[in-house]
Amino acid sequence: MADSSSPERPAARLRPVRRRLMRGEPVTDPLPLRESLRHTPYRDPRVRDEPGEIAERRRRMELSVRVGELLLRCGASTRDVESAVIAVAASLGLRRLEVDITNQSLLVQGPAPSGGEPLTALRVVRTSTRDFARLAAVHDLVDRIITNDLDVEQAGAELKQLQREPRLYPRWLVTLGYGGLAGSVAALLGGGIVAIAVAVVSAIIIDRVGRG
Repeated sequence: MADSSSPERPAARLRPVRRRLMRGEPVTDPLPLRESLRHTPYRDPRVRDEPGEIAERRRRMELSVRVGELLLRCGASTRDVESAVIAVAASLGLRRLEVDITNQSLLVQGPAPSGGEPLTALRVVRTSTRDFARLAAVHDLVDRIITNDLDVEQAGAELKQLQREPRLYPRWLVTLGYGGLAGSVAALLGGGIVAIAVAVVSAIIIDRVGRG
């Protein structure tokens, strides 16, 4: 004879799950930074002493966020930006942070040393481009920060200089490069003179419209 209580058993097992969902999950603690760097190129940064003053902690957090902002502007992936921001913050003595990165924004939040209001830094990247020369220079700066070759003031000054430097190639040359690439693809696919010309002109117009 079948057990009449068997249909109720799955529902009984689900009740604790429902109760946990209704209560909600606890707020996550800030992430231990060094543990999150195990599988990145910055797995072993040299960590400075943790700053005790709120102003100094905020200054180091701002430097970390500005590094991530420039990486996003240069076309770096969100994973590369996150590992670079965490590496810089960890090497500057910031033990725990929450880092949230999208394609256009970067949010970093950490606890205050005295247990007060958390410190928050936000950057929104409204425009981005692929600038691999500047991208490589920023990664070199990150390497020197995490090896303690630069202090906070020197790192901030070099970062400002990288932000002000012009592009390696002028914008009009990049536009012509897109046109040449489109024309080459059209020729590779067997297009005639008209198709190649249309591809070149279309690529140039699309690039200029997108730039505008």
